[in-house]
Amino acid sequence: PSVTLLTAVIEGSGGKMWVASSDGLKSFISSGYWGLPQMNLPRSSTLREMSFSGNDNLWIATSPRDQGGYVLRLENDEWESFSEEDGLPSFRTTSVTVDNSGLIWGTTWDEGLYTIDDKNTSSKFDDTVTLVDPDREIILQRTESSTNVFLYDVTTDSQDNIWVAGYDVGMYVLDGRLPIKAYKYNHFT
Repeated sequence: PSVTLLTAVIEGSGGKMWVASSDGLKSFISSGYWGLPQMNLPRSSTLREMSFSGNDNLWIATSPRDQGGYVLRLENDEWESFSEEDGLPSFRTTSVTVDNSGLIWGTTWDEGLYTIDDKNTSSKFDDTVTLVDPDREIILQRTESSTNVFLYDVTTDSQDNIWVAGYDVGMYVLDGRLPIKAYKYNHFT
């Protein structure tokens, strides 16, 4: 028998629960499962983490099993995917969260931290993707000989701080206002 791997759960508006798994995305309401628009997502991608923006858009970070990962946005029952071709710094996306101002923050398994400003439009062509620390001066590489920045997770707190967890580079707390010049606090592992 096949095993379904659950990767993320989040509550949306109206108490609707969203569940990401190795079998795709499901939404559950008290009366049962709710149908979702079909995603044109390669079967090789894993849905990793989900977050809602203030306008009730669902954002999902996906990672590749053997092909590229994406960041997905569900808005008004329509899926939009963001890839390297759309400005993401890497196809190895690991996490996504939305801050209080509506700015989307994401992490990658090699290129560090980025933001997406969706400008409250339904077209990704109006959006701006920005690599937060392109010179790797704030969030450090895993080793001095490596140019990669391996990040697992990102979240925000009520003071608009950005919390970033890295692989062998510790935890960083950043001021959520761009451009970020330095970290407020870090704890190396």
